[in-house]
Amino acid sequence: MLQSNIGNQQVEITAHILRKLTTRLPSFSCSTTRIGSLQDLQLADPDYLKPGPIDIIIGSDNYGRIIKEKVIKSTSTQLVGQQTAFGWIISGPINCHSCSPRISLTAVRNSANQQLLELLQKFWVQEEINKSTESHELSPEDHQCEMHFKSTHSRDETGRYVVRLPLKTSATALGDSKLKATRQLHSVMRRLQKDEAYSALYKAFINEYHQLNHLQQAPETPEPSPAYYLPHHGVLRDDAVTTKLRVVFNGSSASSTGISLNDILHPGEKLQVDAVNVLTWVRKHQFVFGTDIVKMFRQIRVHQDDWDLQRILWLNEENQQITYQLTTVTYGLNCSPWISLRVLQQLGEDEGHRFPEAVETLKKGRYVDDIYGGADSIDQLKEIATQLQGLCEAGGFPLQKWSSNSPEALQQLGLSPQNSPVHFEESITKVLGLCWHQSTDTFKYKAKNFTSTTFTKRSVLSEIAQIFDPLGFIAPVVILGKIFIQSLWRLKLKWDDPLPTDYVRQWRKFRAEINELDQISVPRWLRLSRDTINVQLHGFADASKSAMSAVVYIRSKKLHQPTSTIIVSAKTRVAPIKEATIPRLELTAALLLTRLVKKTHQMLELNNVETHLWSDSSVALAWITSHPSRWKEFVHNRVAEIQETLPEATWRHVSGKDNPADCASRGISTDQLIEHPLWWSGPDWLNLEPDQWPQSTINIPSEVSLEEKPTPAHPVAAEININALAEVLERYSTLSKVLQVTATVNRAITRFRRQPTPQTPVITPEELNKARLFWVKLIQNQFFASAIRILRREHQLPKRNPLSKLTPILDELGIMGIGGRLRNAQLDHDEIHPIILPRHSHLTTLVINEAHRRTLHGGTQLTLAITRQQYWIIGGRSTVRSHILHCVICTRYRAQRAQQLMGQLPAARVSPSRAFLHTGVDYAGPMPILKWRPTNAQPASVHIAVFVCLSTSAVHLELVTRQTTDAFIAAFKRFTGRRGIPQVMYSDNGCNFEGASKVLHQLYNRESPENQQLQAALATNGTRWSFIPPRAPHFGGKWEAAVKSTKHHLRRTLGSTTLTYEELNTILIQIEACLNSRPISPMSDDPDDLQALTPGHFLIGEPLQLIPEPSYLDDNPSKMHRWNLITQKIQQFWSRWSKECLQRYLATYKWNQRQENIKVGDMVLVVNENFPPARWPLARVTAVHPGADGLTRVATVKTAYSEVSRHADGTPNPERYETRISTWDRPITKLCLLTTDPPRNHPPEINAEENQQ
Repeated sequence: MLQSNIGNQQVEITAHILRKLTTRLPSFSCSTTRIGSLQDLQLADPDYLKPGPIDIIIGSDNYGRIIKEKVIKSTSTQLVGQQTAFGWIISGPINCHSCSPRISLTAVRNSANQQLLELLQKFWVQEEINKSTESHELSPEDHQCEMHFKSTHSRDETGRYVVRLPLKTSATALGDSKLKATRQLHSVMRRLQKDEAYSALYKAFINEYHQLNHLQQAPETPEPSPAYYLPHHGVLRDDAVTTKLRVVFNGSSASSTGISLNDILHPGEKLQVDAVNVLTWVRKHQFVFGTDIVKMFRQIRVHQDDWDLQRILWLNEENQQITYQLTTVTYGLNCSPWISLRVLQQLGEDEGHRFPEAVETLKKGRYVDDIYGGADSIDQLKEIATQLQGLCEAGGFPLQKWSSNSPEALQQLGLSPQNSPVHFEESITKVLGLCWHQSTDTFKYKAKNFTSTTFTKRSVLSEIAQIFDPLGFIAPVVILGKIFIQSLWRLKLKWDDPLPTDYVRQWRKFRAEINELDQISVPRWLRLSRDTINVQLHGFADASKSAMSAVVYIRSKKLHQPTSTIIVSAKTRVAPIKEATIPRLELTAALLLTRLVKKTHQMLELNNVETHLWSDSSVALAWITSHPSRWKEFVHNRVAEIQETLPEATWRHVSGKDNPADCASRGISTDQLIEHPLWWSGPDWLNLEPDQWPQSTINIPSEVSLEEKPTPAHPVAAEININALAEVLERYSTLSKVLQVTATVNRAITRFRRQPTPQTPVITPEELNKARLFWVKLIQNQFFASAIRILRREHQLPKRNPLSKLTPILDELGIMGIGGRLRNAQLDHDEIHPIILPRHSHLTTLVINEAHRRTLHGGTQLTLAITRQQYWIIGGRSTVRSHILHCVICTRYRAQRAQQLMGQLPAARVSPSRAFLHTGVDYAGPMPILKWRPTNAQPASVHIAVFVCLSTSAVHLELVTRQTTDAFIAAFKRFTGRRGIPQVMYSDNGCNFEGASKVLHQLYNRESPENQQLQAALATNGTRWSFIPPRAPHFGGKWEAAVKSTKHHLRRTLGSTTLTYEELNTILIQIEACLNSRPISPMSDDPDDLQALTPGHFLIGEPLQLIPEPSYLDDNPSKMHRWNLITQKIQQFWSRWSKECLQRYLATYKWNQRQENIKVGDMVLVVNENFPPARWPLARVTAVHPGADGLTRVATVKTAYSEVSRHADGTPNPERYETRISTWDRPITKLCLLTTDPPRNHPPEINAEENQQ
């Protein structure tokens, strides 16, 4: 319950109780401040300027219960007062110069959890098989970072590289960071005072920075902006071989704006070579060496303009706080690893031509700041080491800590090799780490003593995550730890919950197994060299209910030496928590093996090496050796990836007792692993000749069918015998491609049978002809099976058979051709006896397409003539014509536009109404004029606004000086002043008309005294503007005809004469009178009818060009008699208009056939008269707009086009383009419908007679 301090009002809320909410607020203290007119308000917290604890945070769900309706804004400040249930509260900035702000930050972070998660992530990542990233596309941020490096890096006079920090945004986003750095410095100094050894190491580190000129004192000038201070602290590693303490600079420390330096830096792409890649590559070579780059980060200088972003604080000998600038790449910045590796990469590019032997070593043997190289001879090893040293020194990277399995070679080069083992991943304290012993040239493991007495989920996971086994040599033991992790997850324990007794017992046993792994020794060299005569890769996969495993061996054979088999690598995975069948797990293990073998191919650079993959699961092998389309989704996806990844591999069956992967899928103890030849060398028979290996006999079990897709029942299709090979034709769109592929396959089959083949790599004409006859014979047997059977018996076809008129014959190859009567003609054999092809076959389509292209898209007759030189297609003329109609290129140049039955006239055209009540408008011109009379006359131009009444065909002409909205509005006002305000205006989509529509709409709705009379007149019937579809002038035929008639009279009246504005306006008024005097209905045969009906009758009651009649005003007729006479005349005009004029509209002279409507989804060409048909855009219909009769005459289409960017010199850059999508409304007369869908291939009918109808 909350109660106000100044009243009795209470608010009841529900709250969560926490140990601490936030720090004391506000973060500053002030005695007085000016709040202007809000000074007299009764505030809920009168002491709001004094820092104090926060007792409760009220959520927005109670906002409406606390906030009242009154709000007061200060007149002299930017403060705002808001009334609440507890009193007034104030928000806004205050002006106070006497107070000093104090920043107090409270952050809660469980660093132990974060470090553990990072360890677990690294542990599982090393167990994954990373895909090759040799050719990958950079993300936009990585590309920007790469371009920044290329454009800003340089080298100083010593050869060292100078780089700029890759900023994502401006450094002005950083706030104050000096205060936090000062606090961190005080914390460090307090620890230095307590620990003398730590203090000595820390000061030695900073002094080394001084001596190497890696930092310098900042100038004593006003502090620049922006500037960033890096808090620093020491990381002490008692078990480190070299550097016991490393000072880390915290680039992730947030400034006062909440943004840190790392937040505005590009981290860069991943350039680090994986440990498994380096270790596997090193195992290729017989002689290897390793070395270390001395202080790799700090050998790269940072440009002076970025020094202020790398400021640190330190105390001098007088304990005075001094500001320093770091001048080299700094630990703790997220971009530092990328910069260092990118500089090494650039060094190889810049100096590689001078040291070519060292380039591959720098590229493939680089791991963090270590470099490993190898060769097959001592001399080559020395040359690589010498060039590597020269290459690194050229970029200012000195090398140290040389080691080799041939120390004599290094000594001959004047290098001092070290004898201590090389530790991989030395930067992290490992429970179990991998080491290389140079003296024995073996890999061994180093275990850390286990002293923990508490057994929680946190401690166990931390221990397991620190196991470093990138090559999987001890996978059979490590898998037990992975399974243990999964079992802990199933218990749903919290991080610090103690383990149950049974789990403690299991963990003690596993931890004891880890300590015994230091007895294992694995040969480093894979026995690959130049004198190796045969190399094979053998992989084994296995799965159990608990885990899946894959292990790879390399089998090598040297001349006059026994065959050797050595383990290369292994990977394991725990089975998913959701139970799966054993065959599915076996298939997943096979996929794991496939990926591991593929990665081994890439790392060892083994091209075209013989690969054998083994599994003890007959079900998985049956799936893998079948086509993926047979199986359900789970099996289909994995089988497809296996077959696509290693298409050349041979899958074989192995018994479970001979499968070394069984060790890793079930797990074994360390004692068993040490003396387990099956794991370290594979089965004994693997070193024998291949004919002595176990025979791969697979008995397909019943479980295979459980993953088979159900076959849909098609009774009709079951009766049709369709050759499966014919489906291959559907994959290709050209006959030449089909023949090339078929000929290549035939040549391969011939070589497999060890038969002679042409020595040239080019396919010969004989091979192409053989492929052509193969497909012809296949299609004929598919469609004309019954006819061929009859001809093979040397019988004639019955008369009722449609093929009988062609007198078909079979040649010596069994191919059916036309007998005909041209045997004695001087023609080729194919022309005398052309091959018969069915109408509905993809081969027939390919043949016609080939002939059509050879004739340069010729017509039906020419294409058919070329086709019949070799083939006779049943119903050939209609088939060829149908194909040409579907040819996209021919459709473009045919340019046959869509049409539809002419629509009904709108009601405005056929309903009696006042003249110009429904008006169409268009522009004519421009017309040249003279600005004034002939003296010093200057030419100019004007346009003519043509207004036409839709019902009476009356015309009104106005001169317009400019083709703008303002000019048209002026003409429109002159028109309405003489003809009245129209109800509806019709026009095309001209910019001036659309602008006028908006202006008139605003005019009719504007509230001003000047427009009250206009608003009153238009209160019930304001002008509405109606636009016709774009690019559809036939929708405005009424005003287009008026424009044509106006131009007709102007050309014949003016000729080449140029008039002034007044003269041209006079001519236009006379032309208007002529147009309004033309008959709108034909002359009648009545001798008493002396005049025809004209638009002028609806304007003034008679034609405008008649000579005026005498005045009858002196006769003084009665008013009623005169009104009746006028009314009678008007009614006669409309009666004659209805009987005579409207009858002319009954006949439809074009577009008088109903066509099929264009539908949504149709592909069309959008007609553009400014370009040839080849450049008309391709579009798809997205919407149709049918009329009242249901016929579509306007459609909405969508098209896409690409804009290619240009280089600075104006040349196009095809690598960077932008795709734009446009949507248009177009009449169907501006669309060419594409009938691009080819005719469907009909299956062969059972009855030959039915097939040929």
